[in-house]
Amino acid sequence: MESLTPGDFQNWLPSKLIEREGNLFLEWIYLWDVHFDKPFFDETLMVCKMTDSLKGEYQKGKRITPVGFISEVAQSVDSLNPDLFIFHTSRCGSTLTTQILSMDEQNIVFSEYLIVDAILRASIQGEIVHDEIRKKWLWALIKIMGQKRFQEERRLIIKLDSWHLAYHNLFRELYPKIPFAILYRDPDTILTSVNKKWGIQFIPEIIPPSIYKIEIDNTFRFSLNEYANRVLQVMYTWINEIKGIDKNCLLCDYKNGMEKNLRDLICVLKMDISFMDKKEIRERMKLHSKTPEIVFVENILKKDCLAYRETILNYSQIR
Repeated sequence: MESLTPGDFQNWLPSKLIEREGNLFLEWIYLWDVHFDKPFFDETLMVCKMTDSLKGEYQKGKRITPVGFISEVAQSVDSLNPDLFIFHTSRCGSTLTTQILSMDEQNIVFSEYLIVDAILRASIQGEIVHDEIRKKWLWALIKIMGQKRFQEERRLIIKLDSWHLAYHNLFRELYPKIPFAILYRDPDTILTSVNKKWGIQFIPEIIPPSIYKIEIDNTFRFSLNEYANRVLQVMYTWINEIKGIDKNCLLCDYKNGMEKNLRDLICVLKMDISFMDKKEIRERMKLHSKTPEIVFVENILKKDCLAYRETILNYSQIR
């Protein structure tokens, strides 16, 4: 491993958390001049890797450090504090929301950055890393995420993964005064959509049921739709609980309309409200969130109600 100091990591970000022989390491990637404007942050990292490979003999390559080194790097960067954390369910407009917000050059926008999840769920040889250690690493990571790479940057916005509703209290302990937002949607529309293309939050082999405190008897055969109902029941319960204890949390139901929810978030961020009236923003609002070259068409045809009674009840209690 080359001899590196924390100051050598300006314009670098962790790209992978690796366990080796009972220890955790971070792999880092150089960011070049890449802007964070892709629907998901792993796509942005891919652009950084492609840029790196195109630089030939000047390529930065990758670096690997012990995970604890992240705290030293965090102390060396000039960074912005977070301005907003976005929690969400599924198919609720969160991806388009971050796409729109990333169009303001003053915003640094992270959309589901995989290292945040890796640290939240970090384990060594099957044992979950202690809460206080994970919080220390997470705080350092977010400080590095907020590093100012371009002169115009003024705000840091972080969209988490949908199952990170389970970690609301941890984030609130770290950031007691930072606004949170929760984007959500009615369950039948979500389920109609995900039954066509499943999100990983609803696949127990990828995101473990233990995160949702769901117990699965391996002898019991269940459908993905049944499991997704159970996940949504838990998510709606979390949202309702958060609503009761967190007075600095904005709830954004998709039924209010994307434009209203965006305008509410813009107010929270203290952005110029005229931002929403720009031609390029109006045009982007018409396009698909994940594939921005395609015009978005709401084509969910409901045949049967896929949401269970309890799921619908949990959603209705958020109001």
